[in-house]
Amino acid sequence: MPSRDKTGAPKEILELVERFERNLEAYRSPHYNEKYGPWLAAARDPHNFIGPRLLVQEINGGNENRIIATFSQEELYHSRDVIPVKCDSEWPSPLFLLGIMNSWLITWRHHRRSPKAKKALFPKVLVGDLKQIPVPKL
Repeated sequence: MPSRDKTGAPKEILELVERFERNLEAYRSPHYNEKYGPWLAAARDPHNFIGPRLLVQEINGGNENRIIATFSQEELYHSRDVIPVKCDSEWPSPLFLLGIMNSWLITWRHHRRSPKAKKALFPKVLVGDLKQIPVPKL
């Protein structure tokens, strides 16, 4: 059984989330946002960078090539190797969805169903893979 912290979350999950959030920290600077706009060659929809959403790391991390996701409500600009999953509806709850995304079961399922998850050099998760994650309807 994995060791857990006082909240009950496995320490491995907390370490992965902390590492992912540290990687995103560089993009929280207000100076970074000043350079983003429609004049860029590959400008993207600003709607993807605001509001409640999950941020999923495209390249799987760690020895187990885990799916790594975090939750953000802040205006946060990121590169194309972070997949935003907008949380506009009440169900599923963003934090419920975050728990599912970061689970060992979903990583295991992803490794069994996606050829890109098994690549030796850059195992990755695709938008299509995320759309196929089963979410219970309550």
